[in-house]
Amino acid sequence: MVRPRKLLMMAIDGVAPRAKMNQQRSRRFRAAQEAEDKEKDRQNAIKEWEAMGKDLSEEFKGEKAWDSNAITPGTPFMDKLAKSLRYWVRKKLNEDPGWAGVSLNPPSYFPSSL
Repeated sequence: MVRPRKLLMMAIDGVAPRAKMNQQRSRRFRAAQEAEDKEKDRQNAIKEWEAMGKDLSEEFKGEKAWDSNAITPGTPFMDKLAKSLRYWVRKKLNEDPGWAGVSLNPPSYFPSSL
């Protein structure tokens, strides 16, 4: 729950420096490989459960695991998150009396790059 008084500022990680990007890339590759292995194990478990006579819904069978690689600058997920946050803030400013008088413009003492 958020109830700002004067200024609301949100920050989401931007583009990382080159060395960090290389490290993240290798970590994401490993994570993708582990996710693939996990999904194979999940499919095998589903087959075993069905062989034992367990009733599994189609929704459960088709469920996809969350891919943490989506939380990366420039991905569709992060774009949708940014748009959703902007929408939510505008909605609160227009509809919530507790948000009256809140500014979205940073004061002049913040760097102009914001």
